[in-house]
Amino acid sequence: MKLNRTDAFWDRSTRNGINENWDIIEGTTKKLEGDYRNVVSNITDEVVGQLVDSAKLIWKEPVDTYNDLPFNPPANPEIGETRMVRDTGKVYRFDGAQWIEIQEYDATAINEVDSRLTEQLGEEAKSRIGVDDRAFYEGVKFNRRHKAIMTIVDDDAYPQVYSLLLPIVRQEKVPITIAAITGRVGTSPLSMNLDQLKECQAAGMDVQSHTVNHKPLATLTYEEKEFEIRESRKWLQENGFSSDVLVYPFGSVDAEVYELTNLYYSAGVYIDGDLSLLNNPPIRREKLERVYYNLTDPVTQEDKNRVQLCKDKIDEAVANNSWIIIGVHCFYEGFDPEGLREVIRYAKSQGVEIVSMKKGLELYDNIIDLPEFQVGANGRISSYILGKMQRLPTVPTSSTPVTDFPQDAFSYRWYNISAATSSGMPEGRAGVLVTFRGPSDDYAYQFYHFTALDQSYRRRWDNTNKVWTPFVRVAPRTYTKTSNFAMGTIPAGATVDFEEPNSAAFGFSKIGNVNPATPLPRGIMYCFFTKADRIGVVRVHNTTNEAINLGNVSWNYVTIEA
Repeated sequence: MKLNRTDAFWDRSTRNGINENWDIIEGTTKKLEGDYRNVVSNITDEVVGQLVDSAKLIWKEPVDTYNDLPFNPPANPEIGETRMVRDTGKVYRFDGAQWIEIQEYDATAINEVDSRLTEQLGEEAKSRIGVDDRAFYEGVKFNRRHKAIMTIVDDDAYPQVYSLLLPIVRQEKVPITIAAITGRVGTSPLSMNLDQLKECQAAGMDVQSHTVNHKPLATLTYEEKEFEIRESRKWLQENGFSSDVLVYPFGSVDAEVYELTNLYYSAGVYIDGDLSLLNNPPIRREKLERVYYNLTDPVTQEDKNRVQLCKDKIDEAVANNSWIIIGVHCFYEGFDPEGLREVIRYAKSQGVEIVSMKKGLELYDNIIDLPEFQVGANGRISSYILGKMQRLPTVPTSSTPVTDFPQDAFSYRWYNISAATSSGMPEGRAGVLVTFRGPSDDYAYQFYHFTALDQSYRRRWDNTNKVWTPFVRVAPRTYTKTSNFAMGTIPAGATVDFEEPNSAAFGFSKIGNVNPATPLPRGIMYCFFTKADRIGVVRVHNTTNEAINLGNVSWNYVTIEA
């Protein structure tokens, strides 16, 4: 750029030249800034394009065998096209030149994909489901946190929500989800009116569907089910509520209900079912589990407001990075809002964020959710084809608590003799530890199977005392051995005992069985037993009136180690 020269004495002409210089400098700077932005934009577009091509997964229908994959030529598969092969259960992705078997899902690589890909997937989900809030419905979500969260869902939208729960929402500054029976709103004294619902929403509460008429869905015809499920969501959305979660009345569900829920909603919420289960990735979107704060027919005073149970489940959620959904019926007799407030404050004290159903799904919805294959928000895979077996990254000891094992899955770890001894595995023998931890820790158990012997140990988790029970041998260990020794002549009517000469080597227990390798003469009876010093004894009795010469006899022993 060319600037004006400045004289030593500044007259009007000189001052005008100086101002013109600054205009030139400013203009040139802006041009450089614009050029820089254009370069950055071009580079970003190029990088994003490369990332999209290298990371995208375009899921297509499965094929029967590897040879059924569309190869190029004659077919023209897209870059990123992904298919499962049924006969092996393997998943392959086309990279533009060949089909590559997918061994692992690298969440780090996926996270590199620009938000443009997320927007594109969200728009596709919007057009498919017909909703306005892209972040709620996008099929793939990358920015998930792996920490415990809590959601509170109150059923039925009774007027008590307005008088008992709304003050808690305002004072504690937490959302509570309302499951509204839309057919009652404005028409029944058993429900809040529309203005009250809108006031609750404005205060931060989340309004979701509890069907039109609160009927047990599994008892209805398909057409009736669809009406209850579809029309309640339609009413809520027409009245300004971004509802996309269905809370099942009475927990009444069947295959058709799940099918319709997946068609019209992003998730369905189940009842407590007396199990008080948490939700762990990969979640089952059409059947999210709940922990009930209060019960309709409490057996004890504590069941009216189960504060301690909720606290225990919050602790479990923290230990496992789970999503706990607290179920509430604030109109039940004996409902204590202060107890619920105590639960909320306890969750906050444990670092648990309290979120709406909508936010919970944003954080915990599956990254990939296909009928037979899911990838959870934490990267864990669940599949009816692949199963839910995981190799543990670290070696557990005999005292490792059940909370250190993956939930709702089988896990395993192999031990050599050194590792088995130092970890306290049974007999210090090499083997494989298989652990099952179900949705509830009441069902957790372990098997330890020796690698060189057909022998296993089993134990279960004592969820009351939070310890493993001692290992118990699943079945006694058996040995089959053969021995030959002289028995000679057995006098008439006589009983003779013969000690097994190899007893020390055989290591007989008190349990065993013996049979001669060849049949004994008619009239000879026998039995086998062990003495206190673990010496095996064959007892022979001659039932005839004449002596019988047995000579040398081979015996087959089956001994059982006690």
